[in-house]
Amino acid sequence: MESSIETIRLSRRTFELLPVERIMLTTALVAEAAGIALATALQRNVNWPPMLLGFAIGLALIALGAFVRGTRGSSRVALAMVGLGSFFAFTSASPIVIFSLMPLTNPMVDDWLTWSGHLVGYDWHSLINHMLDYPVILRALGYVYQSSIFQLMLTVCFLAALHRALSVHRFMLVGMFSLAVTVAIWWVFPSVGYVGALDVPAEVLRERGYHYGTDRGGFLTQLLTEGPARISPETVTGVVGFPSYHMVMCCLVVWFLRATVLFVPALILNLAMIPATLIHGGHHLLDIPGGVAVFALCVWFVSRFLAPGDELEPVRTSGS
Repeated sequence: MESSIETIRLSRRTFELLPVERIMLTTALVAEAAGIALATALQRNVNWPPMLLGFAIGLALIALGAFVRGTRGSSRVALAMVGLGSFFAFTSASPIVIFSLMPLTNPMVDDWLTWSGHLVGYDWHSLINHMLDYPVILRALGYVYQSSIFQLMLTVCFLAALHRALSVHRFMLVGMFSLAVTVAIWWVFPSVGYVGALDVPAEVLRERGYHYGTDRGGFLTQLLTEGPARISPETVTGVVGFPSYHMVMCCLVVWFLRATVLFVPALILNLAMIPATLIHGGHHLLDIPGGVAVFALCVWFVSRFLAPGDELEPVRTSGS
């Protein structure tokens, strides 16, 4: 009997998580549980298997990372795997929560955001029409816009390779916290970006490097006011206008890569993310500083919540 108990204890000790990683895991679990509870309470039609796939992958990566640390002592590999797993597990809950909240009851603020842009001479339709004359640049900015998730993953892996545990954990917590803050602001002040059809045929837009159709704003507005018939990967799309989470992500990458050899390339790439977000994201001008402000608030909070040294001691899953 004692031998069996000791065997169980030893097997549990093979899985090691740092204290802050337990916080990250708990946050992801709470977010996913909240998404499931919200969708169930509101009786939303959800295609659950593919919507939970990212969460399952995230948990598997966290478990594998904890195992690698406990059995192999590979702290760098464990940092990367737990960080990426936390990212997948947490972000998989966001579309469930966002689309379960639809249709939104608060009035949309896109008209006011459009007006504020016009005050300083910014008009999205004019910008698109102008950029259609430069298809190479337009297409290149499209690739930049689509690089955000890859940049996040690369940053986690790079910081883990440098064994910067504090940076990895702050990076993940800022990402989680800022996503929650962004969705909360969007829920109170709903916006999707510019509304109104472009007076250019869809095939011309695609040919010149713009792939989001002639009236994406109208489509997204309909989603917010009516809600999707079913929450599924086929219907999930970016609907959060203000503040721009793309700007939060680019700030994350640049900030946490400072003082590394990747800082300058990251800075150049993410300076290009500003026009890429405005053009391909259909964003209002105020969405950009809004995203930067959310990031600044969250990085300030997390830097005080997670002090140097908090991430160092491993916690074993046995609880002993």
